[in-house]
Amino acid sequence: MMENRTFLKCYASSMLCAAAATLGAGFIAWWRGRRVDTTPEPAAREPAPQEPVARKTRPIEDAQAETDATRHVARRVIQYFVIPIWLVSGLTDWWCHRRTDIEHTTGLKESGLHLLMLGEAAFPVLAGLFMEIDVPVLSFMIASFFVHEATAMWDVSYAVTRREVQPVEQHVHSFLEMV
Repeated sequence: MMENRTFLKCYASSMLCAAAATLGAGFIAWWRGRRVDTTPEPAAREPAPQEPVARKTRPIEDAQAETDATRHVARRVIQYFVIPIWLVSGLTDWWCHRRTDIEHTTGLKESGLHLLMLGEAAFPVLAGLFMEIDVPVLSFMIASFFVHEATAMWDVSYAVTRREVQPVEQHVHSFLEMV
């Protein structure tokens, strides 16, 4: 039992260190990208007269159509594949917990850990939905993933001491993490 706690402490501290390093590296990259160019602009010159060139708008329209098609496919994959798989996996996890009588074995503490993990997953998803995806947002998402993984290890290490965690439930957790 002591070995599990030692492993958990090492794993959790390494996850937190990785999250801090990711946030730090992301912040530094973002800060370096914010530099403002203070060199004066050269004086404007009159352009040399040239013959009119026929504009080709076709490549621009093709690029726009390709971007729209890519967005359309990505949205459909998320709506009709990723979210349903995530929901089915979540329901399967609920079924596993229900089957092991979680309300009487691990009780409020494990339920609280699940709510904590939900929040750790919700904030990066909301950031992705409502913010521009740039280095700080990606760093926040990666750091949240590491914190979520540390909390998941804490949750499982607590649960195995109080109830039976079967291989099916462990695989469901792995699948949820993957999705």
